[in-house]
Amino acid sequence: MTERIDAPQTESPRPAEGTMGILDHLHDLRKALLYSIISIGICSALTIYFAGDIFRILTLPLMEVYDRIGHDQKLIFTSPPEGFMTYLRIGIFSGFLTSTPLWMFFMGRFIWLGLYAKEKKILMIFVGFGSALFLLGGLFGYFYIFPIGLRFLVENYRTATLEALISVKEYFSFASKLIVAFGLAFELPLIMFLLGRLGLVSARGFLRAFRWVVVVIFIVAAIFTPPDAVSQISMAVPLCVLYFLGVLAVAIFGKKKPRDTQ
Repeated sequence: MTERIDAPQTESPRPAEGTMGILDHLHDLRKALLYSIISIGICSALTIYFAGDIFRILTLPLMEVYDRIGHDQKLIFTSPPEGFMTYLRIGIFSGFLTSTPLWMFFMGRFIWLGLYAKEKKILMIFVGFGSALFLLGGLFGYFYIFPIGLRFLVENYRTATLEALISVKEYFSFASKLIVAFGLAFELPLIMFLLGRLGLVSARGFLRAFRWVVVVIFIVAAIFTPPDAVSQISMAVPLCVLYFLGVLAVAIFGKKKPRDTQ
């Protein structure tokens, strides 16, 4: 009789690095989303505690307008839970903003795993400059555009028969929409720069499309700003300036097409 010899069992080879399956990607995406939500929740819990102080900072432009016109009327709320819900929204909104570096890090780390070296460099530029431009745009909207809009809307339309009674809910909605709108608007040069670096659009192409871009800019300004002409124009004009800065960046740093050699 011959003795049966079993073939030695060998471990199945591990997939090569960079060849992760769809389930592995979904698992990493779930972890990135979970960590992002946790970071937003922790920061929101902290900012909710300071929601009153944050709201006092947000109301400084309005208080200055009230001082100019001799108005001693405070902000009001028109339903019992409105004051509480507004403070809660302020805390969550502030928590989301303050946690931006954290959740961008977690989501960026997930995207980072599947990128080539050149793409990783572009991602670093996008995250770094994108965060800085969003912060700059939000500060510009709050410290410059917001007071101008308030002075125009409150002072010019206050008459002997018309008085400003602003609720905390509407005031916070007005302020937060303006801050976010200008933060996003300041991303325009970065988006144009990335399109230029990828060779998708040239500086000449951006210039040819300028007339249509102006129309789109005013439509976007009408959508993302409060419904008054001052806020819309105040957003549209800086956007046009940012567009030309983006064209300049593409002209300097954009991907150059090789010249044909005879």
